Amino acid sequence: MSAEGGNGPNGVVRGLVSLYTSTPNPGRAASASETDLFHYNCQGFHDCGWGCSYRCCQMVVSNLILQGIIPPEPVKPFPLVTDIILALGKRMSACGSGEWIEPPDIAKFMKITYNISGPLGEFRIHPQSSGNMSVSNTVEEISAPALAARFYTHFKEHATPICIDDRVYAYCVLAVKTVENTPMLLVFDPHISAILDFTDFEEHCQGTVLDDFEFRKFGWNPIVTFCGNKNWLVFYPHKI
Repeated sequence: MSAEGGNGPNGVVRGLVSLYTSTPNPGRAASASETDLFHYNCQGFHDCGWGCSYRCCQMVVSNLILQGIIPPEPVKPFPLVTDIILALGKRMSACGSGEWIEPPDIAKFMKITYNISGPLGEFRIHPQSSGNMSVSNTVEEISAPALAARFYTHFKEHATPICIDDRVYAYCVLAVKTVENTPMLLVFDPHISAILDFTDFEEHCQGTVLDDFEFRKFGWNPIVTFCGNKNWLVFYPHKI
């Protein structure tokens, strides 16, 4: 793998963290280190409708390889979706069955395969809150600025993708910034099903692509708009 921008084998796209965070802005910002984008149908494997968390897991592995935290190929083969299924003790019939995984499963895979761990949690954005407010024993209500500050600290300390999941759709968050008092997330959306070139993302980043549907929610999103009023499972992989 390479941190330079471009296309890897079978639709894996590289260099997008740098691409989307290279534009100067006056706000407070932090990002994960470079991470390859894995998404539906890349690597010649058809997983539309059920494989988004598996692709998020692959993005975490990609990041840690590029950081030099875990061994690259050929020391340890890069995990395919089927490898993750088997490592988690699931049967191959899980492929296409709707037997999704979520951030706790990603955490389990990273621990048993690479001895990588990190905090798990569940949150919901509370627009009127000025800080954190516990709503139950398991779900934390948190303001968008407070969540942005938490993500900022994670990226500064660990530089790894953050996995979030509303129990239907999973995403990786690769950066956070606050511009004109609006906290925003750089979202790597694994639900992209088209095989796109690096140049397609360059045009998207510049705002010149007309068909945004292909990019789904990839790119910069305001926290309040992206998260809405849903509960989100979250995994923060720590590199040490």
